[in-house]
Amino acid sequence: MGVFTYENFFSAEVYEKMTETFLEELAPYGKLLRLPRARVLDDLRVGDVAVVLSGSVNLKLLSLYGEELSLFRMEKGTVLGENEFFLKQASTFVAVTASSVELSLVSSAIVKHRIEENAQLRQAFIQSIIRKMNLITFALADICFNDAKGRIASLILRQDYLRRKQLLIEESLGRYTQEEYASRLNLHRVTVSRTMAELEADGLIEVHRGKIKVLDRDGLQALIHPIGVENAGPLISSKDD
Repeated sequence: MGVFTYENFFSAEVYEKMTETFLEELAPYGKLLRLPRARVLDDLRVGDVAVVLSGSVNLKLLSLYGEELSLFRMEKGTVLGENEFFLKQASTFVAVTASSVELSLVSSAIVKHRIEENAQLRQAFIQSIIRKMNLITFALADICFNDAKGRIASLILRQDYLRRKQLLIEESLGRYTQEEYASRLNLHRVTVSRTMAELEADGLIEVHRGKIKVLDRDGLQALIHPIGVENAGPLISSKDD
């Protein structure tokens, strides 16, 4: 069986190259936009693209009954609005600032021109769309296949991987609140609090002033029901990603 985990499915090298491309090849052509924390990003017209320059943005799904599911965070160098640019229609996702942020807002006309003349930027857009699709797949797999411990262990390991690869901005290192964990993993806040305490008591993590330190990666991984494909063969290595 081929087992797909976050660490062996996402290449830090590809991510770094993608974000560098957006910051260098697209962000300078946009208008600077500053937003406070907890602000719904409704400044993008369909077709416009925003590059995150600082801070972070949560991408969420909202129901008509007021429920929400946070899918993942957008950090420095990532983009918002690429799906809408290519599909020419509004998205079902809602972007909400997780901190104060700075964005470069690039009009659809400029994005079109830059993509036509820059093959590297076109490649970065393809990578961004595929990466988001894969992130959503992992988020849904956690909700469908894992219990509370498995879901929380999975999210902690994802954060730990990004931290070790230095792909998280300093202000957000391990600082997900219990509300954010509950929203991302479709759990009640009390369940998150109890499960975190159990993981800490089992010696798997250490929580100090809102920051989570992983003590036993193998122990956390053992709690997760992984995504796998029978007879899938070897996974593509990160160098080939």
